[in-house]
This record gives sequence, C-alpha cells and structure tokens, in this order.
Amino acid sequence: MTAPVHTFAGAHPRPPRPPLHGGVATLISYAIAVASRPQRVIEDLERIREFSDFIMLDCGAFTIRRRGLEVDVDRYAAFAREVSRRGLVDVVVNLDVGSTIDMVRNQRTLESAVRGNAYVMWVYQPFHGERHLRRMLLRYPYVGLGTAGMDSGAHAVVRNDEVARYYVEVFRTLREHDAAAHGFAMTKPTFLLRPDLPWSTVDSSSWTSAARWGFGVLPDERDGTILQVPHPYCHVARSTNLGNRIPTTDFDRTSELLHRYNLSVREWSAMSTTETLVVSALGHYAVEDEVNARRDPAEFAATAARLRTVGLPQLADRRGCFRMVLVVGREENSTTARTAQVLRQRAFDACNTAGGPP
Repeated sequence: MTAPVHTFAGAHPRPPRPPLHGGVATLISYAIAVASRPQRVIEDLERIREFSDFIMLDCGAFTIRRRGLEVDVDRYAAFAREVSRRGLVDVVVNLDVGSTIDMVRNQRTLESAVRGNAYVMWVYQPFHGERHLRRMLLRYPYVGLGTAGMDSGAHAVVRNDEVARYYVEVFRTLREHDAAAHGFAMTKPTFLLRPDLPWSTVDSSSWTSAARWGFGVLPDERDGTILQVPHPYCHVARSTNLGNRIPTTDFDRTSELLHRYNLSVREWSAMSTTETLVVSALGHYAVEDEVNARRDPAEFAATAARLRTVGLPQLADRRGCFRMVLVVGREENSTTARTAQVLRQRAFDACNTAGGPP
C-alpha cells in the first residue's frame, strides 16, 4: 500500500500571523498528512501558527509503517517544501530510515526541497557511531537523538540504564561542539531534570492523555514524578505505562497537586475533556519552567549563538535554552480544535502574566 499523492491548493504562500507573546512550541507528524488530506493538515498548521512560534514537522516513519504505508522521501519532501514555503514549520525532521547512506541521501533531498525555509534536523542513531556524530555536528548544531535498536518503545527509553549511559556519552560530545539536542517522546521529568542531559527540546503527547486514555497527566516538577488523575468525562481508562507514576488512590497527593492549579478534586471531575487538556498542558509547561530555572544561561551561550546562525532564535533566546514541544494531531480524541483551545489558553495566560503581548 502506497501513500497518496500530495496536491496543494493555492498558488502563493500566505504569510502567517505572528503568535501571541512568543507562542508555544508544537510538533505535528507527517503521518497525519499521509492518513488524511495534506491540504487539511496545511489548514491545521495555519491555525496552529497563530499561537505557535516554533513548529516541528516529524517524518512519522514509525506510524506510517505501522499503518502499512510506504515511507516515501519524495512525497515527504514535497509536503515539507509546501509547508516551509508558507512559513508554517521551522524544523523538518529527517526521514531516519534505512542505512546511514540512506539517511544522508534523505537529508540532502529534504534540504534541497525546503531551500533554507526551514531547518532540516539530522537524527543521530547509535549505529552511526561517534565519528559520524562529530562529523555531522560540524554542520548541524541541532540534532535529534534516536535509540534505534536499543529499546522496545518510547517509554522503555527512560527506564533503560544502557540507554541512559548512551545519552550521557552523546551529550559529552554535543557539549564539545556547543550543539543542541532534541529528545523524541522524552517527557519523564526525572530525565529532563538531570544536569548531565541538557536537552534543548523534547516532545510530548502525554498531555493529551485525558482525551486518549481516560486520565489527566500532571507532572510534578519538584520531584520529577507523574500523577495520573482519572477523569469521568474521558474514555474508559486503558492500560499504559508512564514510568514513575503515582497511584491514583493517593487522594492527598492528587488533591495537593490540583490545588496548585487552583482546582479541587470535585472541580476537576466536573471539567470538560478540553479543560483537562488545558491543565495537563500547563503541567508540562511547569516542567519546562523548572528546567530553565535550574540552568545557568552562561553555560549555553555558545550553543545559543550556533542556534541563531541557523535561524532558530526561538530556542536560543530562552533563559535555559529548553522548550517543551507539545505533539498535536487528529488521532483518537486529540483533535486540532481541542489542541487549539489548549494552546490559545496558554498564550492568553502568558499575555495576562506579562501585561499583554510585546
């Protein structure tokens, strides 16, 4: 089964409106464009751009394969060309499938397609080797870190000692080159708070768990735990594994954490699914704030300078050079409309805190 051929409406790009108060960081998967009409995804991106100053386009290779579709770099490049031409994405993630030679070829194809309208992220995999990493860091100051062949899933990564050691070694090399790294599905607070793993960005879809799994995910940035809070208006909860989670029977802990969001357990239970998504998103931003608060900006000055040279001031100008990237999509109950409401709420809150947009 092959992916559908992309067709795009409109002869000229439409410049996006600037996001409110710096906006938020988001990631959308190319797999969504494969599963639906690409033009519809472009329309979604135009709405997302209204409140997002940093948008990543992920290749979605794993999801595409799982659905029985072929991963086609030319189709991916055509979509990346269109959305980058319209100013709707800032980073395009390389199609990291096949051999190292295949990945280098894919990287060149995407770079030729976007023509400087977006940064094409090289994804380093363990089998590439340190020599290859050093060579790529001379050209790419911002790379994604993969774990191909080292684990059985995104959540296994954060519990695997071998992978943790791998990350520590990679970050030593990154620091030598003043380079930044993105972590895919790397959302466990205890991993993010480690000083020897100074991520620049990580992406997370767990904030949509209220709609997908039947409970809200509220990280506690103080001790790095994750609280799963059931919600009666969500789907029936299904089994999942989020690592260091707190039993939902811990009523006192649940009540205390919700209180930090000016909510009682009764108010939480009466909220709509969309409202719980707002709270979950803000919980992830609390982790972002905590990571940045613990960092010394001077340590990342050289990295920030390199990020600016490739057109990524959205990362360089953060106090600790760290951003939480929220994954948005159409899967299950995580619709774009709900996502828009969550992120607009975040932008609204930021504006109120700062006294209005700059």
